Amino acid sequence: MNGYELSRIWFDWCFDNASKIKPIHTALYFFCVEHCNRLGWKKEFGLPRNMAMDAIGVKNNRTFTSAFNDLEEWGFIYVLERSTNQHSANIISIVASAENTLAPTKALDKAVYKHAHKQSIGIAPIYKPINQEQETTITTHSDFDLFFMAYGKKVDLIPCQREWSNIDKAEHQKILKHVPKYVSAIHDKKYLKSPLKYLKDITWLDEDLPNAKPKTERFIPTPPKIY
Repeated sequence: MNGYELSRIWFDWCFDNASKIKPIHTALYFFCVEHCNRLGWKKEFGLPRNMAMDAIGVKNNRTFTSAFNDLEEWGFIYVLERSTNQHSANIISIVASAENTLAPTKALDKAVYKHAHKQSIGIAPIYKPINQEQETTITTHSDFDLFFMAYGKKVDLIPCQREWSNIDKAEHQKILKHVPKYVSAIHDKKYLKSPLKYLKDITWLDEDLPNAKPKTERFIPTPPKIY
């Protein structure tokens, strides 16, 4: 997994657990991810309490400890060794699997979910492109991301993800080939369907591309008679 997928997993989980989340949880979790990134995506690493508190602007030890324990309880970090005082570091690992959280999110993109499902253990290696050669072999966007970006009408994200997950995988490539042609055929975007309606109507199987605007007969007034 990479930082983008960890971000998606976190915020999808937040949507389904809004009553539990506070700003400090997001700040602390992403500082853990950033610190891990700076250390070269180590599987296990130290998280000094004072450094983390300074980074996220927290002054109270109890507030920090409460947020830290929540992240562990929810399954986003694994604590291998706890600090004995404020000057020592907790030894932690980022849990790179959505299925290790206590409440798997309904909004989680199916592609990310299946990727996480393949992890045989809770702690998984996190891969980050570090050079041009690696970037050509690592996919950063799922097929759904490509569809949603190509469609351009950014509405109904979560319902679209659910509808996409119900469509046979064999149809995904057909959709990705059809969308650019369909969108470009409609010059006035107010006539463009929502992406959710596009999927529900199975629009990619239509043989003819739509007209940009329904044709209407031009009204020509009849000249008045002159006597």
